[in-house]
Amino acid sequence: MSEDRIEGAGESLKGKVKEVAGKLTDNPSTQASGQLDQAKGQLQNAYGQGQEKLQGALEDIAEYAKSKPWMAMGAALGTGLLIGHASGRSKRKIVYVKHVKPSEVR
Repeated sequence: MSEDRIEGAGESLKGKVKEVAGKLTDNPSTQASGQLDQAKGQLQNAYGQGQEKLQGALEDIAEYAKSKPWMAMGAALGTGLLIGHASGRSKRKIVYVKHVKPSEVR
């Protein structure tokens, strides 16, 4: 478990305690602060989960690249070509021609 997930769980727990304390003391400010801390903790926990999933995916990609280097190189080349083609600007210019009547030509 990552540090972000641990810190997020702690922040969420702190927020829950604040919220309960705000309810017991009938203090809406403390209650709202507790809810905010809970939301921050949940967000930090989700960030930690995302980091862990990304790290796992990167490890899987590295393992695949080590086991099949030519396939990985081909996939990287194909991806680069697709991205380059999709993001490249067309060098052709569009020219609009106005149709005129022969009588309008000088």
